[in-house]
Amino acid sequence: MTCHFGDCREVMKRLIAEGVKVQMCDSLTEAQVAYLAGLIDGEGSLECQKAMQPHGVTHSYRIRLSFVFATAEPLMTIATWLGISVRKYPATSSNRSPRYRGDVPKEKLIPLLRRALPHLILKRKQAEIILAIESIRSANTPPLKHVGGAKFSRMPVHAIAEMDGLHFELRKLKSNKRRMSVRATVA
Repeated sequence: MTCHFGDCREVMKRLIAEGVKVQMCDSLTEAQVAYLAGLIDGEGSLECQKAMQPHGVTHSYRIRLSFVFATAEPLMTIATWLGISVRKYPATSSNRSPRYRGDVPKEKLIPLLRRALPHLILKRKQAEIILAIESIRSANTPPLKHVGGAKFSRMPVHAIAEMDGLHFELRKLKSNKRRMSVRATVA
């Protein structure tokens, strides 16, 4: 086992450049990855939220995958595979059942999406866009340490524009809202 010191993004770039295969979800079998891809397609909420950073110049992109079920069993299985926690939300009224929610954090989601991509059908394009946004972000984010360099390094303008364009494309895919004129003619 080898210890690598420094900014984790720089270490990961160096390891990948050296040809080291870096994946965090290697312990999952191909059948488990295919099962998770089916759940992502059917029940998963795959999102990329754009938000302004406090005191920041560029937007941050919060990538997440969440599952919400009325029964705990499928989510407990996923939780044991991925090492995530499950939260229970009480019923909001007497005619509703409680809900169980599990969120896959970004550090587990990105390797999972890479492995699940060949199995995805309905949300394949969304996953490809999210992976592209994350790839651009990780390749162009300036180092966190400012030792010996400019105090406030910024992400290149072309990278910001690429991520904004990809995010806009993702929002178009997720939008199921029709224009008012179309709704009026349908009704």
